[in-house]
Amino acid sequence: MASAEEQKGRREAWQKALKFLSARAHSAAELRRKLRAHGFLEGDIDSVIEELKARNYLNDLDLSVFFIQGLIERKPYGRRWFLHKLLQRGIEKEIIEEALDKAFADVSELELASRAIQSKLSSLEREDMRSKRVKLARFLSNRGFPEAMVLEITDLNLSDNSDRDDENST
Repeated sequence: MASAEEQKGRREAWQKALKFLSARAHSAAELRRKLRAHGFLEGDIDSVIEELKARNYLNDLDLSVFFIQGLIERKPYGRRWFLHKLLQRGIEKEIIEEALDKAFADVSELELASRAIQSKLSSLEREDMRSKRVKLARFLSNRGFPEAMVLEITDLNLSDNSDRDDENST
C-alpha cells in the first residue's frame, strides 16, 4: 500500500498533468517531459500517464490525426513534413504512419502540392524560369512532398505558365 507521501506525489502529478492537458493536447512524451521538468518521480509519472491513457485523455494516435487534419485544411503539407513534426513531439513512428494513413485516406497529396504551388507562384512572377524552378522545388520539398512529385508538379506548372507567357507575348 502506498504511503501518504507517495499518494500525495501521484495526486499532484495527476493535477499538473490535467492542467497541461487543459491548455492543449500533448503527446505522452511531451507530457512526460513536462512532468519530469516539474520534479515528479518517474513512478508517479508512469502511473499518471497510464491512467490518462486508460481514460483516453491521452491518445497519441488521435492527437496525430487531429494535428494532421487541422493543418491540411489551413496549409498544404506533405506526409514527410508531418512525420518529421510528430517525431519531434515524441510520437512513435508506427503511430504516426497509422495517423498519416487515416488523415490522408480522403486527401490527395498531389492535390495538396498543387494547392501549395499556386500560392507560391504569384510571388515568383518576376523570376526567370530557372529561379522559379529551383525556388518552387525547394518550397515543395520543405513542405514535405516527395521528390518525384515535386519534379512532376513543378514541371507541370511551369510548362503551363510558359505556355501562357508565350500566348501573351504573341
